[in-house]
Amino acid sequence: MEQISAFFHRLSLDFFAFFDQGADWVARRVAALIGAIMFAVAPTMPAYLANQFGPGLAVLPWYAATGVIRPRTNDKVDAFNEKVDGFMRGVTHVDSEPDSAVWKASNFNWATLSDLPMPVLADGNENPEYIAYIARCRVWKEAGTSIKVVTPYPIAYSRIGIDPRTEEGVERVREIARKIIRDLRDCVGAIQISNELSVPRFNTVLEADGSEVSLTAEQAAVFLGEQGKAMAEEGKGNVIVGWNNVAPGFDIHMAMKPWFQYFDYVGLDMYLGMWFPTGNWPFLFELMLDMLWSYVQLPIVFCEIGYTSFGTPKTQAEKDAHIALLTGGAYTSEADAKANIADFITRLPQVMQDTIRRDAAGNEEYFVFDPKSDFYNHLFKQMAEGHVISGYPHSEKGQADFYQDMIPRIVKNRPYLRGMLIHCWSDSNGTCYYCGQEDCPSEDGLGLVILDNEGNASPKLGYYTAREALRNVK
Repeated sequence: MEQISAFFHRLSLDFFAFFDQGADWVARRVAALIGAIMFAVAPTMPAYLANQFGPGLAVLPWYAATGVIRPRTNDKVDAFNEKVDGFMRGVTHVDSEPDSAVWKASNFNWATLSDLPMPVLADGNENPEYIAYIARCRVWKEAGTSIKVVTPYPIAYSRIGIDPRTEEGVERVREIARKIIRDLRDCVGAIQISNELSVPRFNTVLEADGSEVSLTAEQAAVFLGEQGKAMAEEGKGNVIVGWNNVAPGFDIHMAMKPWFQYFDYVGLDMYLGMWFPTGNWPFLFELMLDMLWSYVQLPIVFCEIGYTSFGTPKTQAEKDAHIALLTGGAYTSEADAKANIADFITRLPQVMQDTIRRDAAGNEEYFVFDPKSDFYNHLFKQMAEGHVISGYPHSEKGQADFYQDMIPRIVKNRPYLRGMLIHCWSDSNGTCYYCGQEDCPSEDGLGLVILDNEGNASPKLGYYTAREALRNVK
């Protein structure tokens, strides 16, 4: 009976693989058509959004439908399970120590720390911060926690004179990837190559004049794929290596196809009810997972999933008052600021000016003032209308209920889903890296614990519900 079951499992894999070739060919051409239509209908839409949603809509019909019925495991999942003992129950950006009581009681067996420092300096010498980072990874391993490392972003390479858009630069990127896997394969459990390269603020490189420019999806895929290939050729040991993207992110996934064979997993980052008006649509978690599995056919790790514990829509009066606060009274209403947007931007704090200059891509009015823009929530320190999942308000209890209900729903009957890392361990208790403001719900409020000035962790309600929801996932 087992042999018959295995035969039909293999037959079904071959069946879908045959039709996937044609579906992928069609999807790539439909994606280009949808992108052109989106630009024609909404010319102010940022290019990165069209580049994400075009491929996402193109792959939706075939890969969403077959994601429900195709086999939910394969040889890649089996190989992953041989390297990783059980489900990856983890948290990102852990800034407590492995011997702290709250961490030891958390039941999490995986963690990400801060991002991996650049291994080498501009003069070619090894980076002392990189050496210290490896030592910290060894401490965590000895304490029984596996570490997932996030390698440097493209801009870190350009800062030491490496341009990943050139063949010479790509070869240097490969060399550094080989060094990373040699240095880390005995002290970490997983490597994620860079992070969310569909997002403009993460995929930039420096030009000669110091300005930042985004990589194309094809350039980003070379940057990711050649590192994965170099690590595979160098020898990964028991380390799993993957790339990730924020949902939907199929521009990168499509471009990555020539390198799928070198990777052990693909990562999904998804924040329903936060940065987009998703309403009562938690099924999108399941849709994205099944569609991604159907397309990539690699084990999936939820590299980031989170839900903020505060943030509500601001009234117009509150927005106008905040405009006055940000500009020192130079502007006293949103309407006046929109009418003089170029001057308004110069009155904003420097962090905001830098973010707008880098990410707006000439669409300043959309980027700053359209409620669909991520920056709009940052500007007003709010969660805009509709940026919430119905029944899960942005409160500490709402966050806790989110993990209690969503985790079992997401993992059910998905053996290809091999890990989940909650974003993140602690509330930032500082300024938002993106807008420079304190108490920004887009980046603060996501933590499972609150740290005091001495670094002592006090669990929030979500700590307990996430811990219990993940406890028995196999």
